[in-house]
Amino acid sequence: MTKDWDAVQDEIKELSFNQKKRLEEVKDLMERKYKFRASTRAYRMKLKEWGLMRQKGRKARLERNRAGSSGCERDNEEPRAPSATAEPMSIDSESLEHRTKTGGWQVVSSVGLTVAEPTFMGLLSQTANLQPSIDIPVWMQDPPIASNALQNMLGCVLDNECEKLEKLLMAHMNEVNDPIGMPFELPSSRFSSHPALSQMFVMQHPRQTLLDIACGMPNGPVVWVLLSYGAKGSTHPLGIDLALHNAIKNGRHYTVQALLIPGRSNVNGLPDNRWKPLLQAVFWTGPEVVNILLKRGARVDDVGPSPTSPGIGTALQLCLELRACNYGDEAVRSKCNENLKLLLNAGASVHVPPPEGSSASPFEKFIEPWQNYDHWNMRLSWEEMDCLGTFVEKGADLSAKFFASPCAAGSSNTFIHQALWHSPPCISRQVVHEYSNNAPISGGLMLHEVVGSCADAKRHCAEALGDIEILLNRGVDPNVLDSFGMTPLRKCIEQASATDVAALTQKLLDGGADPEYEDVDGIQPYAVAALTLAEPVRTEVLHAMLAKMLGLHNKTQEGRTYRWQAGLFPIPENPTYQQVLACTKPDDDFQLSMHEMVPLDVQPIFQRAYLAIISSWLLERITKEAASKKISENDRWDISSVLSLRKAANLPNYQFDQGLIIVLLDFPNISTIKPSSAPTTTPQSTTEPLSRNSTPQTTILPDSAVSDTAPAYPPFQLNTNSPSTLSHTSPISRPNVSNDAFVGDTTQIRWLDPESKRAPALAAAYVLQYKCAVCAHDRLLTKSELQKHEIEHAHTAECDGVGCTRRFCKETLNRKKEEIGCQDHLFADNI
Repeated sequence: MTKDWDAVQDEIKELSFNQKKRLEEVKDLMERKYKFRASTRAYRMKLKEWGLMRQKGRKARLERNRAGSSGCERDNEEPRAPSATAEPMSIDSESLEHRTKTGGWQVVSSVGLTVAEPTFMGLLSQTANLQPSIDIPVWMQDPPIASNALQNMLGCVLDNECEKLEKLLMAHMNEVNDPIGMPFELPSSRFSSHPALSQMFVMQHPRQTLLDIACGMPNGPVVWVLLSYGAKGSTHPLGIDLALHNAIKNGRHYTVQALLIPGRSNVNGLPDNRWKPLLQAVFWTGPEVVNILLKRGARVDDVGPSPTSPGIGTALQLCLELRACNYGDEAVRSKCNENLKLLLNAGASVHVPPPEGSSASPFEKFIEPWQNYDHWNMRLSWEEMDCLGTFVEKGADLSAKFFASPCAAGSSNTFIHQALWHSPPCISRQVVHEYSNNAPISGGLMLHEVVGSCADAKRHCAEALGDIEILLNRGVDPNVLDSFGMTPLRKCIEQASATDVAALTQKLLDGGADPEYEDVDGIQPYAVAALTLAEPVRTEVLHAMLAKMLGLHNKTQEGRTYRWQAGLFPIPENPTYQQVLACTKPDDDFQLSMHEMVPLDVQPIFQRAYLAIISSWLLERITKEAASKKISENDRWDISSVLSLRKAANLPNYQFDQGLIIVLLDFPNISTIKPSSAPTTTPQSTTEPLSRNSTPQTTILPDSAVSDTAPAYPPFQLNTNSPSTLSHTSPISRPNVSNDAFVGDTTQIRWLDPESKRAPALAAAYVLQYKCAVCAHDRLLTKSELQKHEIEHAHTAECDGVGCTRRFCKETLNRKKEEIGCQDHLFADNI
């Protein structure tokens, strides 16, 4: 280069004066042009950091220059990105598939955008011989020049050569934290086309260090080598911890862990600066880095600028905004859902005010992607189900506007109606079961929705009853008013289906709902039930209400205050007949109080329901007392009178207990008898009386007394004089009186052969009440069978048994010894 310039100087001496003058002008023009390009390049890098220019890969710019198009003209034609800042360094975005944005993190205000943008565009249109109209920032002036050793270290970092890097660090330990300048910028850059640049996105400034660049690369060992030799990151003039920024931007979670060791990087960013590592991690990376930051103590509700919209917001708002804008991208949606779950579990507030330019709360932003889908519930993932439950638990406003399945219900455009009535049970259970008493407004809204109705959907009554019980047990006020001033009890009566209203009303009353609670229009629930419901549901609902009524309500009319007379409410649990009769007298306390407290058109129904309750409780009291003592004549008279009053009021028949019926008919009490598995026989004197439940006794008689044997069991005899006796007269003293027409229910009977052709005899002929004194068994026989035994035994005593086929002969018995007994019932037809 030096020789060429000397040759040019010799040629200049030979030129004329005019030619020399012209050459000076050209030289001056070239110097101005070079300075202008340098300043333009510096401004372009700054504007990229401010978000005023869209990035272009270096390869694309080289191809553009080869095509002959002007860089200034090309930049003028490009649409500008919003207020999100771009990285000062252009990297091929195809190398990282999970990136969905190309801008950087810093944000400038809209005022700065409108001022800086025209100024920069005017600069590009100036002629070459004009000086720049704005000053270069101080921090960009005079960038430092890196030494050869420092550049060699950078080469080892980019090539991932740990051993070579360590040798250089040992030789030049004092240079590890020296600024490295802008090593990737043309025209004199040594590393402008290094392959490592395609693997990372980094933010640069002239005083960056080796650690800043190494933290953006996927080379963990190099980072540890630098940290072991005391390497430190730099602070960007915009207030950014550059090493931590580059690590988060590229998703290097191991590097982030290394930088968050105490004494290195601050997990919440630099003090008094708007850049927050958690916000950057939520927007750019997956849940790994977000989880690390949260575990290291990142403040979850710190606010910072958004890369895509004006104003500031929390990490939760930023995550919801990114999720809503990219819900169609499965990869982005999945990462946002995981980040959202981490933030909610870490205690992120769902009640922060919306950022500037938006009116949507965090919960409204959460359900925004599901709007206007009839089958929105089919789009939910398990992470979204968990997040929905967490939003409910934290007290999100479930009345948020939500348009999905159209219906005729008044609350059809709210999320709570769509979740309870137009969603599968898994979603409705998630909403109800995750409710906590932190949000009483949402609880009341949920209770009103459960007891309401929808013309285009149905819920099972059991599911609604379970939801009511959960909400009431968790502190929801059973008398909370909705936006129309109605209580849940009145809404249930007016809107619930006829098949479910009684059960739902009872559940509300058991949970503390007041049947006297006046709504905004001054109507009480029991009056609504009396006027709107049809029989028999009306009677059932009114009975449930009056049974829970306490009578504490006061009514003011024409300056006078009325209240129920003492003793009327609550209805006495053990009333007397006089109290039952008093509610039917026109001049008694009940009638007088009812005329003052109950609307005129409701009074007949109210009185009938009151009589039904107090009379049924009286009958129940008498029934309980009859089980332990004998019923008195006064109780008999009370029962008869009360039944007469109920019949006169056209009340349904009272269902008596069977024990009371037996007592009223003067029958003996029914005792429970447990059957024994095997009765035992014990020798006992024949003169001892036998109990009805006693076990049959065995009696052995001599041969001469067979015909005079008394029956083992006395025959049944109806004793009308003593119906409750449990014992019988001794067989010896018993008169010879029997009635063959009656057989006791505990008497044993020989059943006839169903194929027998003999005409059936009287039932007494088949009663088993005798035993054979000769046979060695305890089988019972009828009178005819006993006589047959006597004949057979008499024959056997005289017969030698040879060739004889009679029943008790020796040959016949030997032939049948393997058979079981004599089985008299098989020969009953032959007796």
